[in-house]
Amino acid sequence: MIGCSSQTQQIPLSQNISQKNESNRDDIYQKYNLLQEVLYSKKQYELDRDQNAYEVAKEYSRLTQERRLVAMEITKLSEEREKRDCDKKKHRQDNRDAVSKRYPARREERGVPHRVTNITIQIISQRIITY
Repeated sequence: MIGCSSQTQQIPLSQNISQKNESNRDDIYQKYNLLQEVLYSKKQYELDRDQNAYEVAKEYSRLTQERRLVAMEITKLSEEREKRDCDKKKHRQDNRDAVSKRYPARREERGVPHRVTNITIQIISQRIITY
């Protein structure tokens, strides 16, 4: 094939430059479109992030308010329970006082000192044992 002549296609220089310019223009448009997509994605991400931050802050505020309300309710219920317990204790003491006035069951309330009563019981029990 040494003797074969190769036919090369001669493209005029202006057409070659035109094709390169067109190719470069297409590359530039593709890069520009890609850059626009990236910028749009970034803006969308920032908007989503800001929206999420707003929603999180709003939810945090709502939960904080709810926590305050629950704390106030707990305080209120604790105070009511404490008052009820105090009223129960007072009522029980009033009942004890009323019953003890009607039925003086304790020896001290009948006028007999406790110590004397114990000695009397010991003496009586000794007499019973000795007989």
